[in-house]
Amino acid sequence: MSLLAEGPGVLILEAAAELAEPHRRAHRKRRRKAAPAAPAVMENSPGLCERMRQAHARARAAAAGLLASGAGGLGGCAPDAALQPQGDVLERASGVGAALERALRLAAGAATRGGGRIEAPLECGGVGVLDIINRELANTTAQEVRLPLLGVPLLLPPNSAVVVAGVERWGGILRRPPGGFNAVVCDPPWPSKSVDRKRSYLTSECWRSLLGLSLPALCATQGGAVVCVWVTNDKRHEEWVRRELFPRWGVRFVAMWHWLKVTSSCEPVLPIGHERKPWEPCLIGILHDSDSDAGGGGGGGGGGGSAFPAPEELVLVSVPSPVHSRKPRLDAVLRAKCPSLAEAPLRGLELFGRGAAEGWTVAGDQAIAAAPAELRAELS
Repeated sequence: MSLLAEGPGVLILEAAAELAEPHRRAHRKRRRKAAPAAPAVMENSPGLCERMRQAHARARAAAAGLLASGAGGLGGCAPDAALQPQGDVLERASGVGAALERALRLAAGAATRGGGRIEAPLECGGVGVLDIINRELANTTAQEVRLPLLGVPLLLPPNSAVVVAGVERWGGILRRPPGGFNAVVCDPPWPSKSVDRKRSYLTSECWRSLLGLSLPALCATQGGAVVCVWVTNDKRHEEWVRRELFPRWGVRFVAMWHWLKVTSSCEPVLPIGHERKPWEPCLIGILHDSDSDAGGGGGGGGGGGSAFPAPEELVLVSVPSPVHSRKPRLDAVLRAKCPSLAEAPLRGLELFGRGAAEGWTVAGDQAIAAAPAELRAELS
């Protein structure tokens, strides 16, 4: 995902061609009975709504050329239009996901063949579901590999790996690459009413198992690593990451970024100030830099003395994916805003990821189900 435009404190990200759904301006969610009086808007930090309005205004100004070009706005097609995916492809892709979920449930309580690594050759005759459960499936070549799995060609990008396993098994499967990971993105399956209603993924207390993952042993010690953790607008999740997870990992908190979700005409998908917010926070921390190694684990913001000087506040603006809760990729953002990553090879680790990505090791029970090559071709 590349950068389309930049304004003061805002970055406008390109929507992934096969996944971007330019939302209709009219809100399409299930209507609810109007409340007799609008509830007071709860802000996680004072003045956040006003700062988001200002960021949206700057984003509109930065995107003016794109919106006036007639190229389809920020979503790559007609503004406020919705993509119509091919049902057969989606059905087969979801079938792969369902088979992997069943296999994971069977493997969770059994002594299965686990651990180890499978390196995918350029010409692969296919793999079975149980062949990849609780193992690392890696493509160490510079070319894409297509792996037939249950009739769906799955795409494994160059220099990438996937670990289809529950969080409790990651510690025994994940391997430290040469030099260690220098970027970590984590998107835990936080519980929420929206997820429960859509049943888009299973929520549980599995995110607490992150406390048992030895992240420092996997990450770069020379130059450090930037750690990004997505949270919901529930203040309790933010506090848990800052007060428990970051100190356990030895991560020093440096910044809070936000992702503002917009339509292809750069309008928020929900009004700013709505009870439900059209943005999601992302906590940014640093691991293995001089300050955190000195004992600054869960400390306050400010990346001035860090190996990864990052802006304390940044708003990312993009059209959201139709895959519920899927976040925009941060590769281009990290390279643009963290100078130490601008030229160094990106060695990324994505936890609770959905789909393989070049240069990244992706771990989670949906790590491979969201990356069918045929799906990408037919939706674009």
